[in-house]
Amino acid sequence: MKGRDAAEVLLSLRRNGPRSGDETFFGITRSQTGFSYQLVFDGRSCRLQELGVLTKIVVELPKWKQPHNTPDEITRQWRDFMKKLTAHEMWHAEASRRGTFEVYQALLPMTDSTCDRLDARAKAEVQRISTLIEQRNKEYDQLTDHGRKDGIVWHY
Repeated sequence: MKGRDAAEVLLSLRRNGPRSGDETFFGITRSQTGFSYQLVFDGRSCRLQELGVLTKIVVELPKWKQPHNTPDEITRQWRDFMKKLTAHEMWHAEASRRGTFEVYQALLPMTDSTCDRLDARAKAEVQRISTLIEQRNKEYDQLTDHGRKDGIVWHY
């Protein structure tokens, strides 16, 4: 991000912010969850073994290349803005982290009479929880108006 005054910084934020679809944001958190397991049949039932769930979380935040002799008020405004934006994006990251734990907890006790059915149930449960986490993130952004209600605004 560039800019010596508030208007220039806002213009840079709007032009250079991370994108999701056709929208540009000041910051964004993306996550992707993967899982692995072995299906083990003991003659009576199938269970999951060597269960692993991993979520990659990437938080994109702007970095301002502050020009020399930037007014102190702009510097203070940037620090406040970044503190609030970071807190907002960390909420999203934590929601994804919690989702990873939910997937693990849901899959760990699963058993079924056939491995094919267990595999299908496990994959469906991962999809269900992933959809739930995505919905929680959307609801949070709706509740906070993408952080605006929490003060993530840039005044110029």
